[in-house]
Amino acid sequence: MKNKKPSPPIWTEPIVKLQEKIEKDNLRLKKMIAKLRSECKHENTEIVDVYYSGNYYDTAETVSTTYCLICGLALSTHTESHSWYG
Repeated sequence: MKNKKPSPPIWTEPIVKLQEKIEKDNLRLKKMIAKLRSECKHENTEIVDVYYSGNYYDTAETVSTTYCLICGLALSTHTESHSWYG
């Protein structure tokens, strides 16, 4: 005699259907973002500077990253090291 796998409760059916729809929509969204990034001309950009103060052993530095405002892709990164310690 084989053991039957218990069937899930009825109330879980809507949850499972929603999870499947979310997975399908996430896949569709990933494909759309990939297409946008491949076709984007990156005409509108923004430079974001992040300053790291350093510590006793490491000097401070500023990391500048250029982002496309349309697709959100990081286009370039530049690190400038400073002569002082944190």
